[in-house]
Amino acid sequence: MKYFAKIDENNLVLNIDVLNDAVAPDEATGITFLKTFYKEPNATWKSCNKGQGATPGTVARVGGVWDEINEGFWPLQPYPSWIKNNSTWQWEAPITYPTITELYSIFWDENNVLWKATRFNNDDDPIMTYTWNSTTLVWEDLN
Repeated sequence: MKYFAKIDENNLVLNIDVLNDAVAPDEATGITFLKTFYKEPNATWKSCNKGQGATPGTVARVGGVWDEINEGFWPLQPYPSWIKNNSTWQWEAPITYPTITELYSIFWDENNVLWKATRFNNDDDPIMTYTWNSTTLVWEDLN
């Protein structure tokens, strides 16, 4: 099986088609088949992968973006403040993910550009909210 992503003029991934090896023994043949099948000779198709274990940058997602310069696929940017890591093909928060994670439910706060978490202490204690201090590497109580 071979996977192909259809790309629009803004490099946005519109859809992903799967072709069996008999129809697409190689990338060029697969792309020619799709252009003919959909009657879109000027459409742009890129070979891609799907699923776990695929090389970063080769996995296309509908709504993701084809990076023409680096020749790879980016998922949608999760938050405006997050930046591309060209080595991992992942978006990263501008603040490193917390190193203390046990017992915390961690989430990104885009309005304040920081990591927050809730912690469940026991049945009698209220839910506590914390912010991650990336300098001291500790959770700070907001309550």
